[in-house]
Amino acid sequence: CWSPDGRYLSYMHREIMPATDSRQPYAGRYRPIVHVHDLLTNQDRTFGRGIMQGFGPCWANNRNWLFFVQSAENDGGFAGPQGYPVMWLDADTGRVTKIGDGLDQLGGVDCNDEWVYGGIKDTSRKPAFRAARVRIAPQGGVQELRDVTGFQWVPNPRHPVLHTRHDHSDEPFGANRWFWDLNGTHRRIGQ
Repeated sequence: CWSPDGRYLSYMHREIMPATDSRQPYAGRYRPIVHVHDLLTNQDRTFGRGIMQGFGPCWANNRNWLFFVQSAENDGGFAGPQGYPVMWLDADTGRVTKIGDGLDQLGGVDCNDEWVYGGIKDTSRKPAFRAARVRIAPQGGVQELRDVTGFQWVPNPRHPVLHTRHDHSDEPFGANRWFWDLNGTHRRIGQ
């Protein structure tokens, strides 16, 4: 994905780490590495391990800030039961800051570049996530949005609205898209 000013391109290289106990050439675990390519200087830099599921890293809307969930070396790119740290990269300075713990997927950044939205794994629910947001600040902390349901937590880049998707298989012709205020209140049908 592209930074807001188009200078940086973020991508994940998903290298396969071979399994030493397997005869299969492609057996092993993934090692997803977050890369940022600077088109002005033609430099490619790595900034840590990302995650396999979800949309991966996401940019702020108005600044060259990249956010990603940082996984551990031995997990194959999937967040553990407690989730992982949410990292904030200022691409212009190269500084990486931890802003919270506990998310295992990201959705996006709100229109004011104040919050990063995502999900907390919860296999007791369907879909198996709880919605949350992390304030963009050093040690900003995770704030669960208890009333928000669904997945794909996508804020509008220009307006203070959050979009989620739902599996409506229990309700024929039911709504599968909802809009919410950024604090997780005032649900509206988006379909």
